Amino acid sequence: MRLQDLAQTSARLAIANDKSSEELRTLLEKWFTKHFVKGIKLPLLKSMHATGAFQAFFGCLTERDEADVIAVLRKLDPHRAELLTRTRAEIEAHIRELAAGRLQPAPKPGSPKKTKTDKGPSGKSARTGGVYERSRL
Repeated sequence: MRLQDLAQTSARLAIANDKSSEELRTLLEKWFTKHFVKGIKLPLLKSMHATGAFQAFFGCLTERDEADVIAVLRKLDPHRAELLTRTRAEIEAHIRELAAGRLQPAPKPGSPKKTKTDKGPSGKSARTGGVYERSRL
């Protein structure tokens, strides 16, 4: 049996009683969290978009609470902190843009560059004064 058929059959069987329905819901929520909230990476998101599965992913994501949406954003674009103060709709729009390839994640901020000391004509550092300055005559 194909995965899609198995999922649909299981869902039809689960509605037979409340306990099995709730167990299936809990299992599916854990599965989604494990693979698509905690385990999401940009190549997977772009692959979902290319294969037409993005709408299903996005539909599941919109049912989740805001903490999961922010967790997905942090996985996909970890160096764009200003997005964390935006509305949920703006964050979801950013995720859609990343999936479509219209936006790229922000680059990792580099460490501050060290400034070079001014060197004199001999190539020695101006602070040290060279060999003659330091020698005791």
